[in-house]
Amino acid sequence: MKILTSLITAIAVIAIFATVACKKDKNTTTPSNTTTTACNGMNLCFKMDGTSESHNATWKVLTSRYRVYWEETSGSNYKNIELDIYGTTTGSYSISSNPTVGQAGFQYYIKDGSTTKNIQGQSGTVELTNIGTNDITGKFTITAKDDAGKTYEITEGNFVAVPK
Repeated sequence: MKILTSLITAIAVIAIFATVACKKDKNTTTPSNTTTTACNGMNLCFKMDGTSESHNATWKVLTSRYRVYWEETSGSNYKNIELDIYGTTTGSYSISSNPTVGQAGFQYYIKDGSTTKNIQGQSGTVELTNIGTNDITGKFTITAKDDAGKTYEITEGNFVAVPK
């Protein structure tokens, strides 16, 4: 009888460990068509030199790359952001000023009247964390420079369920 009780206890303990070990974390992916509070209800956000920006971007599939894209036009003023990921799988992509397969590129173009800034990523990382059928999610940190050589630190970058 002791052997049967020990056997039943051992099976119960193994079953409990197996159940706990196989439990999936429900927070590993972002559901489609949601945004985070980190982006203030938008789907693309970051801090540039400590100043927060939030935008509603779209996702484009281009030849051999994905692009997270945002633009705004107001009269003669124009702004756009292009975050190009030269790959089609989740993972980490290093930022390059001339990206190729397996890397990423970043551009933030600002035309405000007669003043223009073309801010280009020089180094950093884009992590593509989820590619859905209709949306894309990831995060980024970038060091960039404009045409005059001024350096910008882009931190806490997120793109969350950005739709096509």
